[in-house]
Amino acid sequence: MLKLQNIKKTYGSTTILNNINFDMNNGDIIGLIGKNGAGKTTLMKLIAKMQRPSEGTISYNNQDIHINENILTDFGFMINQVYFPNYSARQNLEFYLKVNNQNQYLDKISDILTFVALEDNKKKVKDYSFGMKQRLCLAMCLITEPKIAVLDEPFVGLDPVGIDQLIQLLQQYAAKYQSIFLISSHQINELKQICNRYLFLNNGEIKELKSTQFENRQLLTYTNPIKDMQSIKQQFDFIKHIDGNTIEIIDQEDNLKLIQNYIGNDNTLLNIKNIEADYISLFK
Repeated sequence: MLKLQNIKKTYGSTTILNNINFDMNNGDIIGLIGKNGAGKTTLMKLIAKMQRPSEGTISYNNQDIHINENILTDFGFMINQVYFPNYSARQNLEFYLKVNNQNQYLDKISDILTFVALEDNKKKVKDYSFGMKQRLCLAMCLITEPKIAVLDEPFVGLDPVGIDQLIQLLQQYAAKYQSIFLISSHQINELKQICNRYLFLNNGEIKELKSTQFENRQLLTYTNPIKDMQSIKQQFDFIKHIDGNTIEIIDQEDNLKLIQNYIGNDNTLLNIKNIEADYISLFK
């Protein structure tokens, strides 16, 4: 649905993005990861037509977005979102829709405010907490029921409660509309809760990461060597490795309990070592 081909972005002699290629399709919730200055925001601004690529094309339904007008009506953006602090949430949404010639969504304002848990009253945005302001920005992104939503660092500055609220809202919306989401963040633990794809931007180039690179694991050590290793591996797809008296499994839900029930009491579990996914190495 959205396709980036051979995208390059330069400022003078400095290359910010180079040979960027990827597709985004219905149901994709993509986490865009990269250290500061990697070009994440620049990439999102290219998709939003806030900037033009130096080379390459970005196409939506086989149409170049930088050639065709009014092609971004199916898009929602949360990139440096602007709101008026002396307006209420409703007034901000009304202004946003009118200035973008999308008056057909004015009757959706009450619904979107309810969805993001903001009261429809006269309270001015300047009196909102940071989390409330973020939810207003999300409402502005989603009010037009976009097929593609692009969110730049939506979790920044939120406390744990605010992060949980935002994740739940994104999960609910994605499940209801099967929209495409592109979400940039340094907070990989948050992305893990919602994303089904991950793109890593480094030194101007992009590569897709396997979701298994973000899985925490457990190394189980038993008193005796594991019997029927091949049978156990075929039985449980969450087993990553078996060697001698150790089993490495994905640390998720009831995996440990299932293994214990299968092995039984004849082989005692001596030790459990938790192995956290190595996120830091991505940024080195």
